[in-house]
Amino acid sequence: MTFTFKKIMPLLLISVLIVSVSATATHIQGVKAENAAIIFNPNYTISGVDPSQEPAYTDSVANMIAYYFNTYGQNYGYVSTCEDQYATKQQYMNDLSSLSNSYYNLVVYSKGHEWNWTMINGNTGNFELIPNDYGTNGAVQDSNNVYPYTTTADRFVFLWHCGTAMSYPSTDGSSGWEGMAYDFTHDNSMHTSGLTSPDTGSDVFMGFIWYSPEYYNSTGYNSNNYGDFVTYFYQGLLQYGDTVSEALNYASGLTLGNSNLALTPFYTGMSESYPGMGTYTSQFRVYGDSNLHIPA
Repeated sequence: MTFTFKKIMPLLLISVLIVSVSATATHIQGVKAENAAIIFNPNYTISGVDPSQEPAYTDSVANMIAYYFNTYGQNYGYVSTCEDQYATKQQYMNDLSSLSNSYYNLVVYSKGHEWNWTMINGNTGNFELIPNDYGTNGAVQDSNNVYPYTTTADRFVFLWHCGTAMSYPSTDGSSGWEGMAYDFTHDNSMHTSGLTSPDTGSDVFMGFIWYSPEYYNSTGYNSNNYGDFVTYFYQGLLQYGDTVSEALNYASGLTLGNSNLALTPFYTGMSESYPGMGTYTSQFRVYGDSNLHIPA
Protein backbone atom coordinates (compact mmCIF):
# COMPACT_ATOMS: atom_id res chain seq x y z
CA MET A 1 0.00 0.00 0.00
CA THR A 2 1.31 3.46 -0.93
CA PHE A 3 0.39 6.04 1.63
CA THR A 4 2.01 9.02 -0.07
CA PHE A 5 -0.81 9.43 -2.59
CA LYS A 6 -3.38 10.12 0.09
CA LYS A 7 -4.35 13.60 1.09
CA ILE A 8 -3.61 13.96 4.79
CA MET A 9 -6.21 15.81 6.82
CA PRO A 10 -5.01 18.06 9.63
CA LEU A 11 -5.17 16.44 13.04
CA LEU A 12 -6.78 19.49 14.59
CA LEU A 13 -10.19 20.38 13.21
CA ILE A 14 -12.64 22.98 14.40
CA SER A 15 -14.29 21.46 17.45
CA VAL A 16 -17.80 22.35 16.32
CA LEU A 17 -17.49 19.76 13.55
CA ILE A 18 -17.16 16.97 16.08
CA VAL A 19 -20.37 15.30 17.17
CA SER A 20 -19.66 13.92 20.62
CA VAL A 21 -22.31 12.23 22.72
CA SER A 22 -21.94 12.27 26.50
CA ALA A 23 -22.26 9.20 28.68
CA THR A 24 -25.83 10.22 29.47
CA ALA A 25 -27.02 9.80 25.86
CA THR A 26 -30.34 8.00 25.55
CA HIS A 27 -30.77 7.42 21.82
CA ILE A 28 -29.83 3.74 21.79
CA GLN A 29 -32.35 2.18 19.45
CA GLY A 30 -34.87 -0.36 20.70
CA VAL A 31 -34.59 -2.54 17.60
CA LYS A 32 -31.15 -3.85 16.69
CA ALA A 33 -29.43 -1.51 14.26
CA GLU A 34 -26.30 -2.27 12.31
CA ASN A 35 -23.35 -0.61 14.07
CA ALA A 36 -22.36 1.33 17.18
CA ALA A 37 -19.03 2.80 18.28
CA ILE A 38 -17.90 3.73 21.78
CA ILE A 39 -14.66 5.58 22.56
CA PHE A 40 -13.67 5.35 26.22
CA ASN A 41 -11.19 7.88 27.50
CA PRO A 42 -11.00 7.91 31.32
CA ASN A 43 -7.84 10.07 31.58
CA TYR A 44 -6.78 8.58 34.92
CA THR A 45 -3.21 9.85 35.15
CA ILE A 46 -0.19 8.49 37.02
CA SER A 47 2.49 10.90 38.23
CA GLY A 48 5.88 10.26 36.66
CA VAL A 49 4.35 8.30 33.80
CA ASP A 50 1.89 10.57 32.01
CA PRO A 51 3.20 13.82 30.50
CA SER A 52 1.33 16.92 31.68
CA GLN A 53 -0.05 17.36 28.16
CA GLU A 54 -1.45 13.81 28.07
CA PRO A 55 -5.06 14.41 29.25
CA ALA A 56 -5.85 17.24 26.84
CA TYR A 57 -4.09 15.50 23.97
CA THR A 58 -5.97 12.28 24.71
CA ASP A 59 -9.28 14.14 24.56
CA SER A 60 -8.35 15.65 21.19
CA VAL A 61 -7.52 12.22 19.73
CA ALA A 62 -10.80 10.77 21.03
CA ASN A 63 -12.69 13.63 19.40
CA MET A 64 -10.89 13.03 16.10
CA ILE A 65 -11.85 9.34 16.17
CA ALA A 66 -15.48 10.38 16.75
CA TYR A 67 -15.20 12.87 13.88
CA TYR A 68 -14.17 10.11 11.46
CA PHE A 69 -17.02 7.88 12.60
CA ASN A 70 -19.61 10.61 12.33
CA THR A 71 -18.36 11.94 8.99
CA TYR A 72 -17.46 8.74 7.14
CA GLY A 73 -18.99 5.83 9.04
CA GLN A 74 -22.10 4.37 7.44
CA ASN A 75 -25.01 2.74 9.30
CA TYR A 76 -23.88 3.86 12.74
CA GLY A 77 -26.88 4.30 14.99
CA TYR A 78 -24.68 5.43 17.87
CA VAL A 79 -21.26 7.05 18.21
CA SER A 80 -20.09 8.24 21.62
CA THR A 81 -16.96 9.56 23.27
CA CYS A 82 -17.13 8.68 26.95
CA GLU A 83 -14.43 10.93 28.39
CA ASP A 84 -12.91 12.05 31.67
CA GLN A 85 -15.37 12.02 34.60
CA TYR A 86 -18.00 10.21 32.50
CA ALA A 87 -15.73 7.20 31.87
CA THR A 88 -16.54 5.50 35.16
CA LYS A 89 -16.47 1.82 36.01
CA GLN A 90 -20.26 1.63 35.91
CA GLN A 91 -20.41 3.48 32.59
CA TYR A 92 -18.04 0.95 31.00
CA MET A 93 -20.39 -1.83 32.06
CA ASN A 94 -23.56 0.07 31.10
CA ASP A 95 -22.31 0.95 27.62
CA LEU A 96 -20.87 -2.48 26.88
CA SER A 97 -24.09 -4.17 27.93
CA SER A 98 -26.62 -1.88 26.27
CA LEU A 99 -24.71 -1.44 23.02
CA SER A 100 -23.73 -5.11 22.67
CA ASN A 101 -27.38 -6.06 22.97
CA SER A 102 -28.75 -3.27 20.80
CA TYR A 103 -26.41 -3.44 17.79
CA TYR A 104 -25.12 -6.21 15.57
CA ASN A 105 -21.59 -4.80 15.55
CA LEU A 106 -19.99 -2.92 18.41
CA VAL A 107 -16.70 -1.12 17.75
CA VAL A 108 -14.81 -0.39 20.99
CA TYR A 109 -11.81 1.83 21.54
CA SER A 110 -10.39 2.55 24.99
CA LYS A 111 -7.26 4.38 26.06
CA GLY A 112 -5.79 4.49 29.54
CA HIS A 113 -3.95 2.44 32.15
CA GLU A 114 -4.31 -1.23 33.05
CA TRP A 115 -2.88 -3.43 35.80
CA ASN A 116 -2.76 -7.07 36.70
CA TRP A 117 -5.68 -8.01 38.85
CA THR A 118 -3.70 -9.61 41.67
CA MET A 119 -5.76 -8.89 44.74
CA ILE A 120 -7.90 -12.04 44.57
CA ASN A 121 -6.24 -15.46 44.70
CA GLY A 122 -3.07 -14.06 43.12
CA ASN A 123 -4.71 -14.39 39.69
CA THR A 124 -2.00 -12.64 37.68
CA GLY A 125 -3.55 -13.83 34.38
CA ASN A 126 -6.46 -11.46 34.86
CA PHE A 127 -6.27 -7.77 33.96
CA GLU A 128 -8.27 -4.65 34.68
CA LEU A 129 -8.84 -1.33 32.96
CA ILE A 130 -8.50 1.79 35.11
CA PRO A 131 -11.59 4.05 34.87
CA ASN A 132 -11.75 7.68 35.89
CA ASP A 133 -13.25 6.78 39.29
CA TYR A 134 -10.72 4.05 40.06
CA GLY A 135 -9.88 5.55 43.45
CA THR A 136 -13.52 5.37 44.53
CA ASN A 137 -15.07 2.39 42.77
CA GLY A 138 -12.13 0.27 41.63
CA ALA A 139 -11.15 -1.14 38.26
CA VAL A 140 -12.97 -2.62 35.27
CA GLN A 141 -12.02 -6.28 35.71
CA ASP A 142 -11.92 -8.59 32.70
CA SER A 143 -13.97 -11.57 33.91
CA ASN A 144 -16.23 -9.62 36.30
CA ASN A 145 -16.92 -6.31 34.56
CA VAL A 146 -16.31 -7.03 30.87
CA TYR A 147 -17.21 -10.63 30.02
CA PRO A 148 -20.73 -10.63 31.54
CA TYR A 149 -21.62 -7.39 29.75
CA THR A 150 -20.35 -8.19 26.26
CA THR A 151 -21.45 -10.53 23.49
CA THR A 152 -20.15 -11.73 20.14
CA ALA A 153 -21.26 -8.31 18.83
CA ASP A 154 -17.96 -6.87 20.12
CA ARG A 155 -16.20 -7.61 16.84
CA PHE A 156 -13.71 -4.76 16.56
CA VAL A 157 -11.84 -3.90 19.76
CA PHE A 158 -8.74 -1.71 20.20
CA LEU A 159 -7.49 -1.22 23.76
CA TRP A 160 -4.61 1.22 24.17
CA HIS A 161 -3.90 0.08 27.73
CA CYS A 162 -0.93 -1.87 29.09
CA GLY A 163 -1.19 -5.65 28.97
CA THR A 164 -4.44 -5.85 27.03
CA ALA A 165 -3.15 -8.48 24.58
CA MET A 166 -1.86 -10.75 27.34
CA SER A 167 -3.52 -13.95 28.64
CA TYR A 168 -4.69 -15.02 25.19
CA PRO A 169 -5.85 -17.57 24.20
CA SER A 170 -7.80 -17.37 27.40
CA THR A 171 -8.36 -19.92 30.15
CA ASP A 172 -11.17 -20.06 32.67
CA GLY A 173 -9.24 -19.65 35.90
CA SER A 174 -10.23 -19.32 39.54
CA SER A 175 -11.60 -15.83 38.90
CA GLY A 176 -13.15 -16.42 35.48
CA TRP A 177 -11.95 -15.99 31.92
CA GLU A 178 -8.54 -14.35 31.81
CA GLY A 179 -7.49 -11.44 29.64
CA MET A 180 -9.20 -8.65 27.73
CA ALA A 181 -9.05 -10.15 24.23
CA TYR A 182 -11.40 -13.03 24.98
CA ASP A 183 -13.54 -11.22 27.53
CA PHE A 184 -14.41 -8.49 24.99
CA THR A 185 -14.85 -10.64 21.87
CA HIS A 186 -15.93 -14.01 23.34
CA ASP A 187 -13.72 -15.50 20.62
CA ASN A 188 -10.89 -17.78 21.71
CA SER A 189 -9.80 -18.77 18.21
CA MET A 190 -8.33 -15.54 16.80
CA HIS A 191 -4.86 -15.92 15.27
CA THR A 192 -2.34 -14.22 17.55
CA SER A 193 -0.30 -13.16 14.50
CA GLY A 194 -3.28 -11.48 12.91
CA LEU A 195 -1.27 -8.74 11.19
CA THR A 196 1.15 -10.98 9.29
CA SER A 197 -0.95 -14.16 9.20
CA PRO A 198 -4.60 -13.10 9.42
CA ASP A 199 -7.29 -15.71 9.93
CA THR A 200 -10.65 -15.74 8.19
CA GLY A 201 -12.81 -15.05 11.21
CA SER A 202 -15.11 -12.15 11.95
CA ASP A 203 -13.19 -10.49 14.80
CA VAL A 204 -10.22 -8.19 15.27
CA PHE A 205 -8.60 -7.34 18.59
CA MET A 206 -5.67 -4.95 19.03
CA GLY A 207 -3.72 -4.35 22.22
CA PHE A 208 -0.33 -4.56 23.87
CA ILE A 209 1.99 -7.07 25.42
CA TRP A 210 3.23 -5.31 28.54
CA TYR A 211 3.52 -1.52 28.27
CA SER A 212 1.49 0.81 26.02
CA PRO A 213 3.24 4.13 25.28
CA GLU A 214 1.64 7.39 26.29
CA TYR A 215 -0.01 9.28 23.45
CA TYR A 216 2.17 12.34 23.91
CA ASN A 217 5.42 10.36 23.74
CA SER A 218 7.38 10.91 20.54
CA THR A 219 7.53 8.11 17.96
CA GLY A 220 10.97 9.38 16.94
CA TYR A 221 9.86 10.14 13.38
CA ASN A 222 9.02 13.60 11.97
CA SER A 223 7.87 15.05 15.31
CA ASN A 224 4.99 12.58 15.54
CA ASN A 225 3.43 11.33 18.76
CA TYR A 226 1.74 7.98 19.30
CA GLY A 227 -1.63 9.72 19.38
CA ASP A 228 -0.99 10.65 15.74
CA PHE A 229 -0.67 6.93 14.94
CA VAL A 230 -4.13 6.31 16.36
CA THR A 231 -5.67 9.27 14.54
CA TYR A 232 -4.27 8.25 11.15
CA PHE A 233 -5.31 4.64 11.73
CA TYR A 234 -8.96 5.63 12.08
CA GLN A 235 -8.65 8.01 9.15
CA GLY A 236 -7.48 5.12 7.00
CA LEU A 237 -10.27 2.86 8.20
CA LEU A 238 -13.13 5.31 7.83
CA GLN A 239 -12.22 8.05 5.37
CA TYR A 240 -10.31 5.83 2.94
CA GLY A 241 -12.07 2.51 3.52
CA ASP A 242 -8.86 0.62 4.28
CA THR A 243 -8.68 -2.83 5.79
CA VAL A 244 -7.21 -3.09 9.27
CA SER A 245 -3.76 -4.02 7.96
CA GLU A 246 -3.85 -1.29 5.32
CA ALA A 247 -4.84 1.34 7.88
CA LEU A 248 -2.15 0.18 10.31
CA ASN A 249 0.50 0.34 7.59
CA TYR A 250 -0.78 3.74 6.51
CA ALA A 251 -0.49 5.11 10.04
CA SER A 252 2.89 3.43 10.45
CA GLY A 253 4.30 5.04 7.32
CA LEU A 254 3.23 8.50 8.43
CA THR A 255 4.22 8.30 12.09
CA LEU A 256 6.87 5.57 12.39
CA GLY A 257 8.66 6.04 9.07
CA ASN A 258 7.95 2.55 7.69
CA SER A 259 4.79 1.65 5.78
CA ASN A 260 5.17 -1.99 6.87
CA LEU A 261 4.17 -1.95 10.54
CA ALA A 262 5.39 -5.52 11.05
CA LEU A 263 8.99 -4.34 10.53
CA THR A 264 8.88 -1.55 13.13
CA PRO A 265 9.97 -1.76 16.80
CA PHE A 266 6.42 -0.76 17.71
CA TYR A 267 5.37 -4.23 16.51
CA THR A 268 8.51 -6.32 17.02
CA GLY A 269 9.22 -4.92 20.49
CA MET A 270 10.63 -1.75 22.01
CA SER A 271 11.46 -0.37 25.45
CA GLU A 272 11.19 2.97 27.18
CA SER A 273 12.69 4.13 30.46
CA TYR A 274 11.09 6.26 33.15
CA PRO A 275 13.32 8.00 35.70
CA GLY A 276 13.14 6.15 39.00
CA MET A 277 10.65 3.62 37.67
CA GLY A 278 12.73 1.36 35.43
CA THR A 279 12.48 0.28 31.81
CA TYR A 280 9.29 -1.08 30.27
CA THR A 281 8.94 -3.36 27.25
CA SER A 282 6.16 -2.81 24.73
CA GLN A 283 4.84 -4.85 21.83
CA PHE A 284 1.74 -4.01 19.79
CA ARG A 285 -0.34 -7.02 18.77
CA VAL A 286 -3.15 -7.73 16.32
CA TYR A 287 -5.36 -10.80 16.81
CA GLY A 288 -7.84 -12.15 14.27
CA ASP A 289 -8.41 -11.11 10.67
CA SER A 290 -6.60 -7.90 9.72
CA ASN A 291 -8.04 -8.19 6.20
CA LEU A 292 -11.37 -7.08 7.59
CA HIS A 293 -12.77 -3.60 7.14
CA ILE A 294 -14.18 -1.82 10.13
CA PRO A 295 -17.98 -2.28 10.29
CA ALA A 296 -19.15 0.73 8.31
